[in-house]
Amino acid sequence: MKFNVVVLLSNDKRAVYYCQAQAIRVLNLENILRELWVREILSRSEVQQLIERMASIENLVISTERQAAIFAPHRPQ
Repeated sequence: MKFNVVVLLSNDKRAVYYCQAQAIRVLNLENILRELWVREILSRSEVQQLIERMASIENLVISTERQAAIFAPHRPQ
């Protein structure tokens, strides 16, 4: 039996909400940034620098609340 897996990567809130309503797995920017430091692919400071770079180059604003979610404490696996 073959299963089709659909995953969408988006930073568009409307696209994320639509996917969630349609039971489509979706990753947003916060998920990716959080996983980068939680899985120790990048350090917390490197992720913070990445956020700052996206802000200066792409005018991307990640609110304090969203940054708090990205850097929320986690339990090592």
